[in-house]
Amino acid sequence: MRVKIWPVPVEAEHKIRFPDDAQHAAYDPDYANRHWRILVQTDDVFKQFRASFLGKCSPVHFSGAVSTSR
Repeated sequence: MRVKIWPVPVEAEHKIRFPDDAQHAAYDPDYANRHWRILVQTDDVFKQFRASFLGKCSPVHFSGAVSTSR
């Protein structure tokens, strides 16, 4: 399967290509883990309280990014 990744953010005010972005290059494993744990706990709550909802339910990690096929 061939996949093409669009290297430019679509919902940012200043669109810096990912390979060229040195400004946002910091990575803190502790904060990344905290963020992941929040998403997991939020997903559990959403699953518990949407049981009777019949509409579309997006996963917690849904970012709202626009996906285009080319």
